[in-house]
Amino acid sequence: AVSSPPLSSSAPTRLPVSSAMASDSPSSQAASTYLTAHTNEMVELQHLNGRLTSYIERLHFLEQQNQTLAAEVKRLRGRKLTRFERYESQHRQLHQRVDIIVAQRRRTKMHKDGCLSFQRRCQRKCAKQTNRTNRSHNNCAQRSGDKDLRWTSHALLCDLEGRITTLQDEIDFLEKVHKEEIHQLRTQKSQEQTQMDMSKPDMTKVDLTAALKDIRTQYEGIAAKNISEADDWYRSKVSDLNQAVDKRNHAAPSQGPAGAPGTRMTPYHLRRSTSLKSHNESLTRQMKDIEGPHRREAGGFQDSVTQLETEIGNKDEMAQHLRNYQDLLHVKMALDMEIATYRKLLEGEESRIAVPVQRFSKPNTEETPSEQQPPSSDGKKSESDDEEVVSESTQRDARDK
Repeated sequence: AVSSPPLSSSAPTRLPVSSAMASDSPSSQAASTYLTAHTNEMVELQHLNGRLTSYIERLHFLEQQNQTLAAEVKRLRGRKLTRFERYESQHRQLHQRVDIIVAQRRRTKMHKDGCLSFQRRCQRKCAKQTNRTNRSHNNCAQRSGDKDLRWTSHALLCDLEGRITTLQDEIDFLEKVHKEEIHQLRTQKSQEQTQMDMSKPDMTKVDLTAALKDIRTQYEGIAAKNISEADDWYRSKVSDLNQAVDKRNHAAPSQGPAGAPGTRMTPYHLRRSTSLKSHNESLTRQMKDIEGPHRREAGGFQDSVTQLETEIGNKDEMAQHLRNYQDLLHVKMALDMEIATYRKLLEGEESRIAVPVQRFSKPNTEETPSEQQPPSSDGKKSESDDEEVVSESTQRDARDK
């Protein structure tokens, strides 16, 4: 801080009155007093001028100090803004580093999860492989101890083959019967369609739907029965085979090397069993192929039933429209007849009113018949129109019937 200049605090010095000028005359005394007063005023003015100059200098000094302080404030403010910007840039950099660290953490977590899932898959594969090896060892042990089982399996396979042939014959027979019944049903349906009468739409509809439902239920029952019988037979044979295998497994250790000749037939029996399995699979596929057309035919029958129901409904609507039309025609004919009767009554009233007029007006006797003729001609025309309308309505009724 700059020190301000000290103000001059010197008091005005009064000049001493000279004793030489002092005299007893009044004029000299007045002059001396005037001189002393003038000199004192001059001294005071000089003192005031000095103080004013000191004030002006101090004002200039304060203005310079104020300017320097304002520049210092601006400089400090600029330094504060730059520091805030520096801190803000550091804050952004730290945020970016945090985001990068979070992303790296997520990637490492995903990689860890992937490694854990891969480890679990490997463990499951190892467990499956160990189970397979254990099963293969057990199967090898069972096959080594299972020697006399081949003969019983051969007998069972022969029985299965015979049963399969019988089932194939039964399937062929059922297919033929099914085709014949379908043919008979189609012929019966065509005959029923040709013999269908409009007067009894509801009865034919009920009979046809009931017959189709009965046929469908019969076929579904036959198919379900055949499938259940085949499943029961296969399950019984499989259970018998499993029981025989268990018995042979229990009896195999006690037999020892007595069943060694049975090992000579193992390849043949294996080939035989594989061929029978393939034949069984082909038969099951054939059964599925046969069931598919049966289901499609049943769906076709259902579609035909719905189509017939819609046709019967349309015919019922047509019959209802025809009945409504006939009722309207009857109403129209009754209205036409009433209109004709009213016209005849009006013509009779007009003719009855025209007779007294002819009596009172003799000069107009020749004109009254001519005036009365047009209503009669109009009445005849209306009657002829009514007859034509009635004849047209009867012809339309005959055509609709």
